[in-house]
Amino acid sequence: MDKILVIEDSRLMQNKISDVLKILGKEDTDVIKLDNASLIFNQPQVYLENIKLIITDTTLPGISGIELTRKLKSHPLYKEIPIVFFTSERNAAIVREAILAGASDYIVVPIEEEDLVLRLKKYLSDSRQERRKKDFFIIKEEAAELIDLEVQRCWRGKYPTSFMVIKMDKDNIDKGLEVLKGSLRRIDILKVVEGKEVLVILPFTDEQGLQVVREKIKNFLLKEGLKIEKEKSYTYKGQEDEPLQELLQELGL
Repeated sequence: MDKILVIEDSRLMQNKISDVLKILGKEDTDVIKLDNASLIFNQPQVYLENIKLIITDTTLPGISGIELTRKLKSHPLYKEIPIVFFTSERNAAIVREAILAGASDYIVVPIEEEDLVLRLKKYLSDSRQERRKKDFFIIKEEAAELIDLEVQRCWRGKYPTSFMVIKMDKDNIDKGLEVLKGSLRRIDILKVVEGKEVLVILPFTDEQGLQVVREKIKNFLLKEGLKIEKEKSYTYKGQEDEPLQELLQELGL
C-alpha cells in the first residue's frame, strides 16, 4: 500500500488532497497526517518508513516546511522522498528558498482541481524505481504540459524562468544527458523529448543567467567530445501571461 505524509493543519487542504487521491484511484493510500513537523525527527521510523510522497506547508508549528526539506534532503535514508509544498504563500523569495532546499514542486493555492491532479499524479503513479527509470524521457505532449506548469508557477511567483531545447546526435543522447546532469543545479529540470532533443528548464534564471548556462553547457559537452547540433532558448520573465503555443514554437516543440 502506498503511504504519503501530509504535514498540514488546514482541514480544507487535507480534504483537497483526499479528493485528488480518489480521482487517481488511490483511495486506499495510507495518509499519515501531522500538524507539527518536529514530531518526524522524534520517531523517523514511524513517520518516514516507506513514504512515497511528503506534502507540506511553508509555515508549520515547530520547524518550517523549508527547514524540514533541508534536513530530509541531507539525510542519506530520506533524501529521495519527493517533497511538494502545498501553500497559499506566493512570495517569490519563499518559493525560491523552498526550491533551493530541494522541493520537488511548489503548488500555490487556490488551484484548479484538474491542475492539482496533474501535479501530484507523477508522484503517486509508479514505484520510486520505475520513476527513476523513466524520469528523463518524455513525449512532446508531456513536454508541453511540463512547460505550461512551469510558466504558471513562475507567473504566480513573479520570477523569471529560462528554457532551452538542445539537439544532438541521437547516439550521444545518453552520454550527453549524463554530462548535462553534472553541469546543472539541483533545482533545474532536465528531460529528453521523443528521444532526440533535450529540454532544460532553469527556474530563477533571467536572460543574462541563461547566457552563462549556455556557455557552461557547451563547454561541458565539448570536454566530452560532444557537439550541439541545434539549440533554441527562451526566457519567460514571469510578468505576462505568455501564450503556450507561442512559447513552444520559440523552442521548436
